[in-house]
Amino acid sequence: MNNNPEKQIQAENPLLMEFDHSRFRDFIAGKEEWLMKQILFYAKRHDYSRYTSTLMEAWRLSISGISYNLITSSSHDLELSPDEDYTRDPAAAFGILEAKRHRERGVSLSMFLGLLKYYRQSYMDLIEQEIEPGAYRDKCRIRTERFFDRMELGFCTEWCSQTENAKLKELQSKNREILNEKNRYLSIFETIHAPVVLINEENRVENYNQAWNELFEESSIPGSIYYNRDMKPGKKAPGFLDEILPLLQNDVNDYTLEKKLVTKNGVRFFQIRIKRMLDISEKYHGMVIILNDITDIKKAEKDRVYKEKLEGVLEMAGAVCHEINQPLQVIMGQSEIIKLGSGKDSPINKNLDIITAQIEKMGEITKKLMNITKYETKAYLTKTIIDIEKASPEKGRNSTEYID
Repeated sequence: MNNNPEKQIQAENPLLMEFDHSRFRDFIAGKEEWLMKQILFYAKRHDYSRYTSTLMEAWRLSISGISYNLITSSSHDLELSPDEDYTRDPAAAFGILEAKRHRERGVSLSMFLGLLKYYRQSYMDLIEQEIEPGAYRDKCRIRTERFFDRMELGFCTEWCSQTENAKLKELQSKNREILNEKNRYLSIFETIHAPVVLINEENRVENYNQAWNELFEESSIPGSIYYNRDMKPGKKAPGFLDEILPLLQNDVNDYTLEKKLVTKNGVRFFQIRIKRMLDISEKYHGMVIILNDITDIKKAEKDRVYKEKLEGVLEMAGAVCHEINQPLQVIMGQSEIIKLGSGKDSPINKNLDIITAQIEKMGEITKKLMNITKYETKAYLTKTIIDIEKASPEKGRNSTEYID
């Protein structure tokens, strides 16, 4: 039996036992991603995600802020006192700041407290699932509970200290900031050089920018879609997208293809980039579609390939002419010698005339090879070969013209 009252009190109250702060610090700091996934699970499950950020970074910063303050505070005594000013408590500082920010955006105290309860639950789940039962887990649990208690007491005290008039002015000021921020991002959207269209989950147009307007639409007024969306029914996705979007699987987040489109500027080639909304809250299920005009790039590539092919043909033609002309001259000279020695009425002269004619024909072919200025082909059996007649300017064709 333990006869030491002090040790007995320590055994009954884990808070009075020595706490391994460095171990707790490393544990919490290494579980940021786990905590993000857990709070997101609760936010979606209980419908808080309807009023929260759509981007992962906002959730990461909230977890990072809480974890930092939890780690910093856990090395101190976190027990509560009736005379303490919790608005000055370092453990509550982050909670007070977040409460102010959410109050400015029109979030009620009950809504903020409700979500904070699930932040608390996420940390408690982590401790219960990742730390083995025992005194150390009990100490971690109690310190984490007291930290969240202090956060709640701090911002509840601060929240209640504000008059209704002060809260209204605070809300009005924040609304003006949000409106300015909305206008700034809308201006950026309209200024983007590439045509952009936003498609909702029903494959209808949510908005498109000025560049899209100028390329496809009758109106070219910036903001015409955004500011008229409540007065006009939403448009269907453009025909070329209507063919593509239904084919995309739900697990396809990023898709790229090339397509020839008819625009107000004529037929142009585009790279079409389709990307689903980056929204971890799952409020927005639409897609962002950006068109990149690659007409000039494709033409430049086509010209480059054509030039390379023409250069190859010219190099080969030059080599062939050089190698063939010399043997042809020898054959022609030998034919003439045989003809002179055979006599005027010799029957071999007829064959020699045929040889001479064919040599002259081959000479004409080599001249055409040397005069090639274009890359032209024609079908031959199962392949394609150079069309010497068309490739040579002797037919009177435009020497700068070429075909695919």
